[in-house]
Amino acid sequence: MLLLRTTGQNQEGDMSRKWERKVGKAFLDRLDEVILEIGKDTFTRRQLIDDLHCGNMSAAANLDWVLKRFEPRSIKELAARVDIEDLFSIKGVGEATVYVWMCAVEHAGRNPEEWLDREVKLTTLYANRKNRRCREE
Repeated sequence: MLLLRTTGQNQEGDMSRKWERKVGKAFLDRLDEVILEIGKDTFTRRQLIDDLHCGNMSAAANLDWVLKRFEPRSIKELAARVDIEDLFSIKGVGEATVYVWMCAVEHAGRNPEEWLDREVKLTTLYANRKNRRCREE
């Protein structure tokens, strides 16, 4: 992504214009907009690519929308109280959205495979819904 950061009238400027033709001016103009906000952890489109190594902007925007209902304080805090069933129980969440979440978990310093395979010790949103349905029946 070094090529996207360069500006000027030299060879790097020519490279920047080539990138503009390839990915589009609108994409390059919006690289520094925040697309994913998880509590205090925020990521721009550029950081999503550079830091999270994930380029799915649609899934990141969807994840941002989905995680707002959990009112997270940070990635680590949310990872402690949400499990994979919680995410998949929300309409519109698919594999791409969960993949972006796992990239964020890894960026926060946690192992996403451990998060995926762990047994939830805290009551999660999914468990609350399941228990509520059992009581109603």
